[in-house]
Amino acid sequence: TDIDGSEFIELDDILAAAKSADKIVIGLGEHTYAENVGNIGELLLPERQLGLVYQIAAATNASIAVVLVQGRPRRLGKIPEVADAIVNAYLPGEYGGLPIAEILYGKPAYSDYNPQWAFGYGLGYSTIEYSNVTVSNSVLAMDIPITVSVVVTNTGPYPQKEVVMLFTQQFYRFNLAPENNRLRKFAKVDVAVGASIEVVFEL
Repeated sequence: TDIDGSEFIELDDILAAAKSADKIVIGLGEHTYAENVGNIGELLLPERQLGLVYQIAAATNASIAVVLVQGRPRRLGKIPEVADAIVNAYLPGEYGGLPIAEILYGKPAYSDYNPQWAFGYGLGYSTIEYSNVTVSNSVLAMDIPITVSVVVTNTGPYPQKEVVMLFTQQFYRFNLAPENNRLRKFAKVDVAVGASIEVVFEL
């Protein structure tokens, strides 16, 4: 499909090639832009771009990685359900091919933000589990700090730098709508394979 998603280009050839592939990389995204030219009314990627991924996924059992080249996070429809990996490359420039290839081959572990998921959501190449969450006090009072702790365990095959985040919710605020989730504290920790680290925050 063209970048505007207005038409499919050589779709039959693409599907035929996909059927004989072990792994497939699909590039999606948008034109470069500046200021008003980039204004859009919908964050969802063009339907034909999404449809291309759906048709390729239906035609093959190969692993699919989707690379997003765009100036902002976009909504991805059902792509997370059919793709095995999603890389948000933004606008990486003429030297962007190398880091994109390194990500696809598993060299680094990055996280990113996308409006389709909660803030802070991201996947590295390892698996991180959170357990033993404790809160020192269930009552909020002036001048009485609250300590929150959690144990972070790397149960996957690779070491990973994990960003541990503490959010709070305020269900009512006078005259203003409160944030659904407010980021209050965060910590970056290096978690080796099989290791567990306790992270402690104080509010």
